[in-house]
Amino acid sequence: KDILFVLLGNVILSIGVGFFIVPNSVLSAGVAGLAVSLSPFIKFISATNLITLLTVLLFVIGALVLGKHFAIKTLISSFVYPLLVSAITLFLDGATLTDNMMLASFYGGAIVGIGVGLVFRGGGSTGGMDIPALLINKYLHVPLGTAVILIDSSIVLTSMLLHGIEPALIGLISVWSSGFMVNKTSCLFFIKKFRYS
Repeated sequence: KDILFVLLGNVILSIGVGFFIVPNSVLSAGVAGLAVSLSPFIKFISATNLITLLTVLLFVIGALVLGKHFAIKTLISSFVYPLLVSAITLFLDGATLTDNMMLASFYGGAIVGIGVGLVFRGGGSTGGMDIPALLINKYLHVPLGTAVILIDSSIVLTSMLLHGIEPALIGLISVWSSGFMVNKTSCLFFIKKFRYS
């Protein structure tokens, strides 16, 4: 059942990203957003290498702190999610459901939040910046959706220095709707607590 939640969550997450976030270049958070924000200040490593380094580092921390079952389910996401996003992007071939950045940010974020919430329900994560959110939830007992909003908002606001105020404000719509839906999905599926094991 857990694996099914992880797989379904990744499908929904990929739909949100592939249909709304990527085609409209909505400023996003996550490891990629953090690496892009930090790369001008860290000259000795490229943004691509920084993404890889952060992803591996966060995965190792998550595996050590949250357990082997978490690590296995997160590894599944690490393979399934990029494949699905690539397939959707290839299928759309540059087409988009909306050209309105605010609509894309809101609906993309909401769909992403449902997907991430289902992956959490399965006891895994999509990797990257989900892991600090899970650690905040575990040690500070902050609701997962709220932790996601806190982490992602800080990244988007930092990227304002590079991309300007308006793209960051549009990105915050995605962050809020995503975190809101993570919490709602948690309530809908009666997630009492993320199972750390």
